[in-house]
Amino acid sequence: MRVVGLVSSYREGRLTLGCLRSLHAVGLDDLLVSEGPAGELPPGIEAAPESVFPEGMAELVNHGRWRTDGRKRDAMLKEAKRRHALHEGPLWGVWLDGDELLAHGEYLRDRLQGVLWEDEASGRAPTLNVPLWTMEPDGSLGITGGRLVRLDLISSYEISVSVVRSVGGEEQGLGNVTTDARLWLDLWLQATESGRMLAWPPGPLQPCIVHRSHLRHPARKGLRLHEQEAVELARVGKLGKPHGGPGIPGPS
Repeated sequence: MRVVGLVSSYREGRLTLGCLRSLHAVGLDDLLVSEGPAGELPPGIEAAPESVFPEGMAELVNHGRWRTDGRKRDAMLKEAKRRHALHEGPLWGVWLDGDELLAHGEYLRDRLQGVLWEDEASGRAPTLNVPLWTMEPDGSLGITGGRLVRLDLISSYEISVSVVRSVGGEEQGLGNVTTDARLWLDLWLQATESGRMLAWPPGPLQPCIVHRSHLRHPARKGLRLHEQEAVELARVGKLGKPHGGPGIPGPS
């Protein structure tokens, strides 16, 4: 098993330092960083500071400009697969944007190894993606199915990280799923009635993504790729369809 970190960034200032440091905890086998815009640029974007990278790493960053976020991520996928073409085992990829952190990444490999063992024991098809909890600046929680994926099982990225095409030619939806607090509250109350307690997600030391968009420069906040993603989904007639990979964590 190999694990590759993939970071998509553009004018993030110092936020990229935290992003990359959080990925370091995973013990990556490789790291790809693509710096540059995807889609149309909002007026005044030049006022946002350039992304800051750790000393000695700047020359390893791929700079460019892409028509859509999907094109940018697809190029990164192709490069990751090219660099590991001789590797015969599973090739996992963990995606972060430059304004995000991966919390408790030091335990990510344990989760992936468990998934591989579960696949082997059950005889089922290899797991394409492992959902992660996400926390937004306002404290709200969601689940993303497109950030921890088997790169070797993906042929291309069609729309951002939400829609991919598998090596078998099938289109897969791996987007975000909002959570219903009432479901968790009902289960928590049921547990307390029987003398048990449930931890509110994400659980203790459970790897999750923390979004820090509120810390971006004001000029950078005008470029929101999730809005571009919604436009692309609507353009191809997929807006409103549920997206969520297998194994979405739920209360137990």
